[in-house]
Amino acid sequence: MQSNLLHKGQTQINTIKQVKKCSFCKRSNPVVAKFCGGCGRSTRFSHLETETVAASDSSVYDYQTPGPAARPPKTTLRKFLCVYRKLTVLFLLVLLVGLSGALYISNPLPADENTARWSDFRAFLARKLEVPHYELDSVFFQLFAQTSDDKATITCEQAARLETFFQESFSQPGLTIFPNPFFEKPVTRTLNASASEFFSDVPLNHPIYAAISPLKSMGLRCADSGNKIRPEEKMTWDDWKRITSDLMQTLALETSYIERLCAGRNGAMTNLDIRNFTEHMREKLFIKNTEPLIYARETFFPSRLEAFGVLSSLIKELQAGK
Repeated sequence: MQSNLLHKGQTQINTIKQVKKCSFCKRSNPVVAKFCGGCGRSTRFSHLETETVAASDSSVYDYQTPGPAARPPKTTLRKFLCVYRKLTVLFLLVLLVGLSGALYISNPLPADENTARWSDFRAFLARKLEVPHYELDSVFFQLFAQTSDDKATITCEQAARLETFFQESFSQPGLTIFPNPFFEKPVTRTLNASASEFFSDVPLNHPIYAAISPLKSMGLRCADSGNKIRPEEKMTWDDWKRITSDLMQTLALETSYIERLCAGRNGAMTNLDIRNFTEHMREKLFIKNTEPLIYARETFFPSRLEAFGVLSSLIKELQAGK
């Protein structure tokens, strides 16, 4: 083990050499030093001064006592991270949470286990049916009136409607897409209807399908241009005029009678409007009403579901020959 004490044969000699005096901490640094060993600042503009340094001269030993190892210079970024380490950790934690939230918002999880992302389900259909993605997106928009973006989802019920559509399009009644990685089995179908008769805004087991069954059997169109039936909305005079006019044309009767009944009427229909209109149509179609009419004291606005039910009852009376 080496010692800093002078050994035998060593003499102490005072020598003068140039050093750099740091302008900030006044520490002496070698001339070749680029950074101060005390504060870490650059010694580029430090002043050169002379300093007396005591050194030992030995005639017996050839080795020199090693001095302390030089410390690496500290840069500005390293000093900041050391001083404000807690602030740095907090900033990185907030940044991580923010990035995680952005990824979650851009790719939301399905609502429940009966829902899957359309992009994932589309990839499955493309492999199984060998149909390109853009054609599947077109079918998805045609059946459900939804855009096929990254946030679009599909339910098991909608998957069953897709299966019916593909069976009719490919003329393969035995084609099935169940089970698949997303849904185990299709929902129970309560109606034997084709894919074109499904409405995009109501489920398969909705009572609107039973209410409009007599109207559909005569080829009447009850949905709007977007294939939506809107059963809970109020029945308007414009929609009622269109449907009853189509009914008269189907029965090979003049539609001017409907024009006169709807002249100057607009907005939502009341229960009295539908009742009076129905009685006029019974008279026109020679339907004998054997049941007494119930006159409601209060006025309300029937929904489209109720209005379609009244019109379907009228068609049933006509077919029964009453």
